[in-house]
Amino acid sequence: MSETAQADAIGGNARSLDRLRRLVARLDDAALSRDLGAGWTVGVALAHLAFWDRISLERWRSWLQSGQMNDLQDATNLVNNATVPEWRTLGPPAIRALVIDAATAVNEAVASGGQSRVDAVSAAGKPRWAHRHLHRMEHIDQIESALASASRAKG
Repeated sequence: MSETAQADAIGGNARSLDRLRRLVARLDDAALSRDLGAGWTVGVALAHLAFWDRISLERWRSWLQSGQMNDLQDATNLVNNATVPEWRTLGPPAIRALVIDAATAVNEAVASGGQSRVDAVSAAGKPRWAHRHLHRMEHIDQIESALASASRAKG
């Protein structure tokens, strides 16, 4: 990751949270049920974002308390696959609240750590701990694409 990209974690996180808020505000309950493939819906993708932002928040908290960077190693897909059934049971109000609350909380944690913490996690090979916007934008783009396709199909 370039130095410019590393330096923009806090700003990128803020911009992605703004975009996420706008997306969530315009999603009705039917849109949250829209299929994204592989058993995922828009709601599942948002719950997934909330979950991983919470994981990142806890990683930051743990690091600040212990000085150790704790990681899940290569368990990401295992965790996603194990949690999709629970994410599918969440209702629209819970999904909306969870995704915004989690993104807000982790943004605050990253920002409070300052650039030196962003640089440290990036140097340790864990840039997505700080650059939450990278993950958010992937799923926001995925959701917006699916919604646009559905809108075009309706004609």
